Amino acid sequence: LRWNLSFWNGQLFVSEERLNWVPWGTLTANILGCMFSAIAQAMIFRFDDDNTNIRRLMLVALKTGLAGNISTVSTFVKEVVHLHEKFNHTRRAYLYAIGSIVLCCLLSLCIYLPLVLTV
Repeated sequence: LRWNLSFWNGQLFVSEERLNWVPWGTLTANILGCMFSAIAQAMIFRFDDDNTNIRRLMLVALKTGLAGNISTVSTFVKEVVHLHEKFNHTRRAYLYAIGSIVLCCLLSLCIYLPLVLTV
């Protein structure tokens, strides 16, 4: 899945010059990883009082394995450096880096909080 998403880098919004510089595949992979991690962590919190450890273990495995496998820090950092070097200024690199982090955090909170706070 992660490998297939990398084909979106540079391919989406080709005709739109304002958006074609964004590595959409990596951004999508990191967003999916954050979503899986937030859902798994919320379920771990909800089932923490459960006496069976197998459910908790499966959720930790899902969080660590699936979310960790889809998201990629090394590619994210490489692309931030590439944006900085390619465009000879840091505006797009900072915009992509900060935007990715803020978007993933906000989306994770929007998923996590309703799952945890519902009775």
